[in-house]
Parts: sequence; structure tokens; C-alpha cells
Amino acid sequence: MRGTVSSLTDIQGERPAAAMTPPRHIIERVAQRDPAGKVIFAHESEAEFAKLLDFYQIRWEYEPRSFAIEWDETGAVSRYFTPDFYLPELDLYVELTTLRQKLVTKKNQKLRRLRELYPEIRIKLFYRRDLKSLFAKYGLRLPPNTAETP
Repeated sequence: MRGTVSSLTDIQGERPAAAMTPPRHIIERVAQRDPAGKVIFAHESEAEFAKLLDFYQIRWEYEPRSFAIEWDETGAVSRYFTPDFYLPELDLYVELTTLRQKLVTKKNQKLRRLRELYPEIRIKLFYRRDLKSLFAKYGLRLPPNTAETP
């Protein structure tokens, strides 16, 4: 079809779209805090995890960075991934999920994409079963509202 653009390859010339390296885009964030100065967590399991880190005196930051993982056809960022915690002394990001194993596909896709685009980033995903085991080890219970979180 002459005169029309049938794919991104046509716009870019010989270089297929899949081979393009998207621009890296990282947003620095500051955790929201309540009037007492305590971090406001999105999920109760994150608050429990933070308590464990505090107990073991492991420094942490809550959602300090968002990493661009998808761009639209204009090049604008269309999707970010924001790991729950960053442990500066370990240079490690931690993502928690309380979703049932069969529902974590999207989370795994985001994590895989992050690793493709930012291979230097060290990240660990704690699945629901991991959190359950970890909390049980320390006599904690997975918060009740996490059992069926979609």
C-alpha cells in the first residue's frame, strides 16, 4: 500500500520497532506521610513488612522511584512500575504482591519488562505465599483484607 504507514518499521526505516531502545525514564518520588510524619502505605501488608524491616534496623524507602516501562506511539510514557520498597544498604528493590498466584501475571509482566529495560536494577518480588511464610515465621498474620485482593 503506497503512501500509507503500515508499521513503525516504515517510519523508522530498516530498523524494526522491536529493536529500538526506548528512552529510560525514572521519576523520583517522595512517600506520602500523615500529619504525624508516618508513611502512608497503599496496603496493610506493606506496613507490616516495614515493621519487620524496622525491627531488624534495615533502612528502607517507600516507593521512591517509578520506572517507565511502556511508551505510546508518540513516545510518551504510558506505563510505569513503582516497586514498593528500596533498601539502600542492599541496593535492592522489593515488590510485594498479595494477589493469588493465578492472578499475578500482569505483575510478573511488569517486573520482566523492568528487568529488560533496567538490567542494573536489583529487585525481588515477594508473592503472597512468600509473605504468608515470612509473616508466619515472625508470628504475624497476613492482613485479612489481603486474602482476595485482585
